[in-house]
Amino acid sequence: MNVATARMGALTLIFSLASCAGNETQQQSANNFATAAASIEQAERAGAQRYSSRELNVARQKLDQARDAQEDGDTQLAQRLAAQAEVDAQLAAAIAGNEEMQTAVQDLRAGLQTLREEIQRGQQ
Repeated sequence: MNVATARMGALTLIFSLASCAGNETQQQSANNFATAAASIEQAERAGAQRYSSRELNVARQKLDQARDAQEDGDTQLAQRLAAQAEVDAQLAAAIAGNEEMQTAVQDLRAGLQTLREEIQRGQQ
């Protein structure tokens, strides 16, 4: 094998590896976007629009910014923003879940108070 053939083979290998790395990064970005979008949908189903709309809106904005950064070719920023959007959506879902639990506790306490009053009336 001559030197020119060896160099050509090495360059082909380098370009192939770079292409694979680029595809892997694009796949990772797509996965981050999908995960963030799924977290936002989960937060919406958990009632985040009602109880934690600010956090939910921040998550949506960061996901939009991540998509813009990806289109501009800034993959690192896009991945970071998508990860932040996912965390913000999870926070929104947690706040919504907490608020729903607090409402359930208040309803339970009100029901217990009504039962106590009924028991006291029955004893009189």
